[in-house]
Amino acid sequence: MPVQGQVVRLADPGLTEWVLDEDGPAGLTYVVPRGRDVVCGGTAVEGATGRDPDPRVEAAILERACALVPALRGQPVLSRAVGLRPARPTVRLERLAVGGRPVVACYGHGGAGVTLSWGCAADVAALV
Repeated sequence: MPVQGQVVRLADPGLTEWVLDEDGPAGLTYVVPRGRDVVCGGTAVEGATGRDPDPRVEAAILERACALVPALRGQPVLSRAVGLRPARPTVRLERLAVGGRPVVACYGHGGAGVTLSWGCAADVAALV
């Protein structure tokens, strides 16, 4: 199923650390500096398929991000984006044969792919 995520990219005021708040009552919030810009997010709406940024969602993201990192207040918006990530109820991790050749399937991490990749990589290596 698709999981819709929306982000807004701001000019970087000189941040050196990223911030993640997964437990805030208003929703998931992250601030990821990348040198010249800062990615602020976000959302994770299961089943949504729209690809157009919602100005109300953007305002909520910026409010949460600026509450976590006040230095972001007043920074210009460089871009905004909405994307769809594939997700499933559980990660698929298995070895199978395709055309007589072994293939290891490892997908379905949703927005946690980078987080889970290390553990899954060890499992994939064991299957190989």
